[in-house]
Amino acid sequence: MGQGRGARLSILVTAVVLLCSACASMEVRREEADAHYQMANSYLQQGRGFQDETNRRMAYPELMEAIRLDPNNASYYLVLGTLYLYSREFLKAESEIRKALDIDPNLGDARNNLGLVFIEQGRLNEAIVEFKKAVDNLSYQTAEVAYFNLGRASFLVGNYTEAAEALNRSLAILPANVEARFFLGRSYVKLGRLRDAEKAFLAALEMDPDTPRTHYELGVVLFKLDRKEEASQHFQQVVKLDPDSEIADQARTYIKLLR
Repeated sequence: MGQGRGARLSILVTAVVLLCSACASMEVRREEADAHYQMANSYLQQGRGFQDETNRRMAYPELMEAIRLDPNNASYYLVLGTLYLYSREFLKAESEIRKALDIDPNLGDARNNLGLVFIEQGRLNEAIVEFKKAVDNLSYQTAEVAYFNLGRASFLVGNYTEAAEALNRSLAILPANVEARFFLGRSYVKLGRLRDAEKAFLAALEMDPDTPRTHYELGVVLFKLDRKEEASQHFQQVVKLDPDSEIADQARTYIKLLR
């Protein structure tokens, strides 16, 4: 009886030792995976970040090694999917981001970036669904980004009321987003709220005064408000800033009408 109890104890001790060894081995793999992931991120944070092809090429093998060592980390798949997004390999981007969401369905950045993939593919309604999931996630730390993208996608499908609401929510968190103010102005134009559109475009120009399209849109608003002299000034600015563009030709047409 004693010998049997001793044998069982020996087997149990061996099992515990093996389990501890396996846990230690897994921890080492995770640490190695994280080191490769951090290296990938260091490449992707240089210069123009994800937009730089060289950065993406340098980061790619590091990400793949991180995933090989730790295939259950949602962040690794998210960054790889984002890398594919900027490389305009949208099918691969969607696949990797979905892997991230399979591991962590509450990963807000993954919802946002999947929405960006859908926008690039013209799948606007699907994009809106993902952006809404992102902003509905109370733990999502950069909701202003998803609100902006929701506003942009809503504008593109013609839902200007929802676009204006989402853009205002984004600007309440990040008021310095020039692009959000531009789309807000365009949304107000579509809703017939010309004075609100004027305010939005003026705010955008305060932050970035040399943007021809904002001067053009503001010129059109002022033209509709019958403030011809002010409209002409903005149309002239379009021609000055970007004389060979299509909107410069359109601005010249307005200038002729205003003489």
